[in-house]
Amino acid sequence: MPILPSIISSLLTQVHNCAEIIRARLEGRRRLAVAAVGACVIILFIIIGVSLSGGNRLPQRETASGQAPIPRVVIPSDELFLPDEPDFLPGILLSREQRTIWTEEDAEPFWQDPLTGGEQEWRDRIEQTIHEIMESVP
Repeated sequence: MPILPSIISSLLTQVHNCAEIIRARLEGRRRLAVAAVGACVIILFIIIGVSLSGGNRLPQRETASGQAPIPRVVIPSDELFLPDEPDFLPGILLSREQRTIWTEEDAEPFWQDPLTGGEQEWRDRIEQTIHEIMESVP
């Protein structure tokens, strides 16, 4: 395996070259370099602190402190999903047997006698108006 040491040595030389380029660019700017490194270190400490303190926020299941443990609740799957809608549409009747004679009981919901309930007065007025119109036509 002579290839692995040559790869490692080439990587180390590339890292060394990058470090030399960065050092050459920041030669006159020491304060900027120190401030950038300090900011990176502070951000790193903040990230580590937040990640370590975030683990303590999980609920404790200890009864020694006097707190009751949080009970586990299992929700049945039929409560999580809506039930299927009922099939309330009536079936389709593609054809029907035609009646030859209607009985009075069949026609009763559809028939209103025009002479009941005072419609005769309206009929007389309409006929009078029609008669007047027809008389005025040449």
